[in-house]
Amino acid sequence: MKLLDKAPLIRLALPFAAGILFSEWIIVDRWIIITLFTIIVSGMICCRLFTHKQPVTALRIIPLQSFCVMLAAMCAGWFAGTCAIPDETDLNMINGRLVAARIRNIEIKDFSTSAEASISILNDSAKNNIDIPAMLSIQGNDYTLAEGDWITFKAALQPIKSLGNPDEFYYATYMKHRYVIYSQYLKRDEYTKIATSSDVMTCARKLQRSLTNAIIGSSMSPSTQRFLCTILLGESSYLDPDVREDFSHAGIAHILALSGLHMGIIMTIVFFILKPLDYIRLKRVKIFMAMACITIYLFITGMSASAVRATIMIAFVLIARLTYRRYSSLNSLFAAAILILAFSPYALYDVGFQLSFMSVLSILLLYDRFGKFLTSKNKSRQLLSSIAITTVATLGTAAISAYYFHVIPVLSIFSNIIVLPILPFYISIGLIHTFLLATGIEFIEFSWLLDKATWLLTAIADAVNTLPFSSIANIHMSTITLALFMLLYLLVIVFIYNINKKQYAIVILATILAIMTCDTIDQSRKPQSGLVIQNNYSSTPILCFSEQKAFLWSEDTTTAINQFKRYNAGFLSAHNINSIERLSPRQSADSFFNPPFAFINGKRMAIITETRWRHYKAAHPIKIDYLIITKTYYGNLSDLLDTFDPDMVILSGAMFDDKSEKIIQEAKHLNIKLHNLKTDGATVIYD
Repeated sequence: MKLLDKAPLIRLALPFAAGILFSEWIIVDRWIIITLFTIIVSGMICCRLFTHKQPVTALRIIPLQSFCVMLAAMCAGWFAGTCAIPDETDLNMINGRLVAARIRNIEIKDFSTSAEASISILNDSAKNNIDIPAMLSIQGNDYTLAEGDWITFKAALQPIKSLGNPDEFYYATYMKHRYVIYSQYLKRDEYTKIATSSDVMTCARKLQRSLTNAIIGSSMSPSTQRFLCTILLGESSYLDPDVREDFSHAGIAHILALSGLHMGIIMTIVFFILKPLDYIRLKRVKIFMAMACITIYLFITGMSASAVRATIMIAFVLIARLTYRRYSSLNSLFAAAILILAFSPYALYDVGFQLSFMSVLSILLLYDRFGKFLTSKNKSRQLLSSIAITTVATLGTAAISAYYFHVIPVLSIFSNIIVLPILPFYISIGLIHTFLLATGIEFIEFSWLLDKATWLLTAIADAVNTLPFSSIANIHMSTITLALFMLLYLLVIVFIYNINKKQYAIVILATILAIMTCDTIDQSRKPQSGLVIQNNYSSTPILCFSEQKAFLWSEDTTTAINQFKRYNAGFLSAHNINSIERLSPRQSADSFFNPPFAFINGKRMAIITETRWRHYKAAHPIKIDYLIITKTYYGNLSDLLDTFDPDMVILSGAMFDDKSEKIIQEAKHLNIKLHNLKTDGATVIYD
């Protein structure tokens, strides 16, 4: 097939990725995988030895050898994925001991400091150190800590768990794919900084942090500062979530994440500056200098995973040009994927990796098909070329965008045509200005220009979002449906590159039918009305929904609706909920809500906050279905039973452990059924 001739490494890359997936589903001892790999490779070598003098036989077994190569690559991916699984540790042997931890990555949040650290413990039996990766949540904003610092504290590690809400973002799985499975909360007086050490990664992060501080300390507007830190240095935590959402709906969110687009722009700028070297026959020097510039930029961005991916792919292309070898961009893409996944198998699950890989793959595979309509005589060739590139990239990533972000930006083609020509100038000026700021020099003209450019980019996103049918939102897609879409994409590519199209057309139609069937079944299984009492770290959200509309209540009145929508986008899209309002005191023919009493969806509830419930007295305890105890209640469970007779007690996940444990023990003693949101997950009541 022509496609395999253009990219022979596809025979290794796809099976290798499949092997990593198998390591999640099928967990076996590593020696079994090594044995399978040895048998396959030995069989290939034996076949080669016995048939090298028999050309006819050798030709006949070529398909078998290709199949064995793919099996060997799958075993290699399986082994790599198995090695990447974090080892679990007996916490009973660790908790309570004084441990030392080296901070690998640190992030300052609104009211806390989040640090990924490697905890080092001396194993008395093995006489060596055990390194346990953990996420440390530190009270308050500690600006004295940095990457490479060593701190000591008394271990009280807990396994990272997801909240247990329906259709939620699985935080535990996400952290596992970042090689972290334990966490601990530390107060400011519970740890001590003892030393500092450095390596390449920590030096890169420190340089990134110093450049970020230089930007934050400038006279630019706060919105420009945050935007520049995100788009230029990869500090995505600085960006306003509302801005990110606007860019996502406009289809230009990819410019916010460091990727091949940014690296390509940097390389284009460097090549343009060094163009005179071509005239004095110093093309190799130009390539070396371009590679050095890309490496420096990678270093100042903290060596983020997406930037590393792009740099590796560019390196393959530049090395091929440097050695005067023929190169295939498509083959370079798969070579970069194999190299990245070999060292970091869990990168396969990273949405950034998936989006960047699929967008580049789509451009490399489909742009030529569009490009044949773009002749050099056409005056609008550059515009049509931009439209073609944006179109194929959007088509390639549409299913992934719908799966993770529940939105498909319909007008992304037009927004990208406007934004992409601005981006090289923005990045160029931003880099120059950042380096000048790091030396203590600030040109007010540059700050003013970047303020106006940031306003323009944001205004473009807002303008696109105000247009009718700018995006298709509230999309829910199951994992099976996503897999079918990826299969459909692969079949379409094969259909385009294959001469015998009839058989593939039939398979494509069958795949489309399977997608429609799975989506119909998935939608029919989701009830359209019900009640959810969520597990949350700071409050106890109660969501009742019916007929595409939902009402939200929480004892924390500061809970933002937009923030709730972002955190629960999967659930809202799955149940086709288009709008959310705050649940305020109301009464109708079939419902009543006025805390502490509520009658919603046929369920009688009492919501206990502070002491308001004490004003209600009855001769006999009131029979209710659910007694919901929020974090603001400080009394005993027995005090509530004089007023309420619940079938089940629901305990807030935001309550402190000592308080919740006391109520749990009371419930056991009184033989009352209790549902702890923190450990048991959300309570879901469907009609």
